[in-house]
Amino acid sequence: SGTGGCESGLGLLPMTTVLEGDKKLVRRRYKGINWLNGLDWSGYEIHLGRTEFHKNQQESIVIEEVTAANDSSLGVIDRKQKIIGTYIHGLLESPEVTQKLLALLTAKTFDIPLSFQETKEREMDELALFLEEHCEVEKILAN
Repeated sequence: SGTGGCESGLGLLPMTTVLEGDKKLVRRRYKGINWLNGLDWSGYEIHLGRTEFHKNQQESIVIEEVTAANDSSLGVIDRKQKIIGTYIHGLLESPEVTQKLLALLTAKTFDIPLSFQETKEREMDELALFLEEHCEVEKILAN
């Protein structure tokens, strides 16, 4: 609904995104291959337009594409600069995916004991207990 134009990004990855067409919103399950081999997770892709990656100008920069089993592009990893770029929302809600991506970028192993969903549910339970202790919930719900 805008008038178009050009905006500079952060300049961290050699890419250009052209905004065009309708916004794409797709929720699906993903099955990783290459760097995310053997991992399954759910998420959604949301973006408007298309992204093109440029040939690397410097030999020292290596961009690795991360794809899913259905050949859809999930994003890119630049290990040297420790950057991950993706259009997939919910990717880091899987502890296994988060562990794998952190290991790819840092060469360290991380223990992530709870999933994002479990953490969110625990926080909501704590909020509910707080509200029950400090508010007259029955009066609030009655209105």
